[in-house]
Amino acid sequence: MRRPSNFFIISVCILFLMLSANILRAQTVVQTWDFESGLGDWQSGPGGASLEVSTEQAVSGTQSAKLVKATSTLEINLQNDVYENLQEGDVLSYKVWVSAADLANVNGVQIFWQTGDGWTWNAQWFNGSSITGDAWTTLEHTLPAVALPLQRIGFQLLMQAGNEAATPSLYVDDITVSRAAQEFAIVVDGERDDWYNTLTGPEDGYLQLHFYTGNDNGVAKNDADLSAKMWAAWDSTWFYFYTEVKDDTISGSGANSYQDDGLELKFDPHPTDGTQNQNSIFPPNLTILGGAGSDSLNNIPDSMKQWVRRITSDGYALELAIKWDTLSIAGEDIPVAVDSIFGLAINIHDNDQPVGGTRVGSVMWAAVMVDAVWNTPNDLGRVKFLPDHKLQFDPTNNITGVYNPMPFDDTPFYINVDGLKDRVYQLIEPGATDNGYVRLRPHAFSDNGAPESNADLSSGIWTMWDEDWFYLYSEVRDDTVSAGGTSNVWEVDNFELKFDPQPTDSVTNSIWDTRITAPIISPGDSLNNITDVSLKKFARRTIGGGYVFEIAINWSAIVSGNGETVSVGVDSVFGLALNQHDNDGNGRQATELWAAVMLDHVWDTPKYLGTIKFLPDFRLQFIPENNMTGVRNDLPYDGSVPVDVDDVPAVLPTEYKLSQNYPNPFNPVTTIQFSLPEISNVRLVLYDILGREVKEIVKGEYGPGYHKVMLDASNLASGVYFYRLEAGKFTNAKKLMIMK
Repeated sequence: MRRPSNFFIISVCILFLMLSANILRAQTVVQTWDFESGLGDWQSGPGGASLEVSTEQAVSGTQSAKLVKATSTLEINLQNDVYENLQEGDVLSYKVWVSAADLANVNGVQIFWQTGDGWTWNAQWFNGSSITGDAWTTLEHTLPAVALPLQRIGFQLLMQAGNEAATPSLYVDDITVSRAAQEFAIVVDGERDDWYNTLTGPEDGYLQLHFYTGNDNGVAKNDADLSAKMWAAWDSTWFYFYTEVKDDTISGSGANSYQDDGLELKFDPHPTDGTQNQNSIFPPNLTILGGAGSDSLNNIPDSMKQWVRRITSDGYALELAIKWDTLSIAGEDIPVAVDSIFGLAINIHDNDQPVGGTRVGSVMWAAVMVDAVWNTPNDLGRVKFLPDHKLQFDPTNNITGVYNPMPFDDTPFYINVDGLKDRVYQLIEPGATDNGYVRLRPHAFSDNGAPESNADLSSGIWTMWDEDWFYLYSEVRDDTVSAGGTSNVWEVDNFELKFDPQPTDSVTNSIWDTRITAPIISPGDSLNNITDVSLKKFARRTIGGGYVFEIAINWSAIVSGNGETVSVGVDSVFGLALNQHDNDGNGRQATELWAAVMLDHVWDTPKYLGTIKFLPDFRLQFIPENNMTGVRNDLPYDGSVPVDVDDVPAVLPTEYKLSQNYPNPFNPVTTIQFSLPEISNVRLVLYDILGREVKEIVKGEYGPGYHKVMLDASNLASGVYFYRLEAGKFTNAKKLMIMK
């Protein structure tokens, strides 16, 4: 439901270097070296001077670079052969210290830079008189046009002739490359202004919203389907915003403008309270397509806004400026000053539908990634005014302190391993194993034994990958979570993975495996064979009727006994088996298995493992066929049931449903059934005929599936009652009758 129309939820370091008399020009530091953490890429050059980090002299910290001249030479050289980021107009600055006694024999010093074109030498010479003995002296030079590629920058001290045998010490500190600061000038014309290119990330006003930054509107398939880069700035009058959006299908066909492709901004001028629908959020929108039904910041007077829209080869660009004076609601104004803050959420919506359709996904920036930012101040992030027209974007809600760990930079893929299902897993559709989803059910049992039913043991598994990590999330139905009857951790309720990094031979020690136990098992196993904690992530929690676990394993941790590792990349393959074990109190009694051969010995037999293929867009294809032998397992893992298995219902429900109780009327016990398509917070309540709450029947988090609860009405009077289910956004109520 959308808001009524009358509701609104409203370093760089700078140096000033003297370039000519009485003129100061702002300079932005491109890079600086203070030697507090070592020499970095600096080294001694020709002449063979010794080089070390020293605490004998320092400018602002505690260390500097110390060089001692070798005998039989007249020069000391300090150089950097890997620094390449110089351009015309850059200021190269060094601070040097030489004792007065040594300075008496110094001819001069020079700053130099060399290019790869014949190692052309360029230098700026300073006589020895330019240096003060027993004190720090700053030497700097503004570079002319620089030939590229650049190969070296450095500093050289040259002694007077006849001093070859002398061994003076030279200290160097605070080497700085600085560049003329870009003049602040924003023109709202639909093109990215040069000033925006000075921004580096969320900490100063540049955001990247990849496809995985979706919300409950839906998740884009990849960056080409929907993603955005955004730049923001400010001055005393205007809020500036420019975005370049990738969108493979541009649509303005929504029934309402907020269903069209475009941008929504949600401002909370004073992010100090969480009141909903109390005129505390201001929501300007800018759709990409103009014409009837479009939105061009329609809630802002023309004199208070500027905007431009532009179609590009792979999407579109939007640029706007809004006067701060109009971002005022219910008497609250944004305090436009350095260090002040305001609340903000940003949505880019995607509508790939025919005329009249609704949006199918969004990417967004906020503290809580939900569409309800339009009327929920507690979901917004906060933005801080910085000097030099910059804005800091912090995905923390200023009221609640809730922080969104999702990256808004150039990170190409992200999953937060916290035991909650990331929305990006929506792209892994149940019913298909060719994109990373596996459904384990009782028919897929090994020689350890078969579960009695889906409720006894079954699970849905979602997997994805990036160049660093293998990700897996699982929702397990298990009516008895237990470690009983055994002292062996592999015989308790647990999940095991068996990897064959290079599935080309059948050597036993080519398998690498790991395990995670169910939440209540103690002491359990949390991928324990991965001893380097930086190479694993895991989380687990109990839900009604089972439990959830989530893991991420760094590919570098997967090393078989014969030293093989996984070749990570599209179209590469590795071997895998998945074991979901069940212990109902007397040791392991059953196992559900995904593999090519349905035997427990997948733990030491590579020829039994199935094959996983890396697909584009972070997907994985599960092929229950061994890569070496071609042996294939034809059991279904998409949620369907083979014809010889009688186990109904066969698949997870696809929608929320509350069924009529049975029997009805009843005395004194009846059964109520409800179905959930996903993990949900559930509340089932009994009310009397006047709508008063009589009894809370169920409250808690339940997994996907079909759930039955018993209602005992022994203590209730005869009559008509209502029972109501709340699960996620779903609500439904039905009538029952107690007859005594």
